[in-house]
Amino acid sequence: MSRGGGWVVSCWTGEIDGETAEALELSTLDGLRPSDDGLTIDLSSVTYVDSAGIRVLAALSHRLTERRKGLLLVVPERSVLSRALEVGGISAMIPTFPSLRAAHEHRSGLTSDRPV
Repeated sequence: MSRGGGWVVSCWTGEIDGETAEALELSTLDGLRPSDDGLTIDLSSVTYVDSAGIRVLAALSHRLTERRKGLLLVVPERSVLSRALEVGGISAMIPTFPSLRAAHEHRSGLTSDRPV
């Protein structure tokens, strides 16, 4: 995990399935601080996601919404994950960007209007 501008970036890798999803969810939540504004999950190096991975992303979205924190996903164009995230409803639930740069630009727009 890395931090910048009040946001945490978590880079997930490999397969997100029934064996790995819960541990990813817990380690991601454990890495967040109360002072963090939000979380960007970079799925660029994820090679597979099943229903357990979809469930974890939905759960993280709900938890972070309850905590009034943002959540963004990075899913490269033409990624093998795109269809699964669309069918699972994640693409409609969580703003998704093709690169960390695009997500960062979006985050900058979210935080620039915040009163000082």
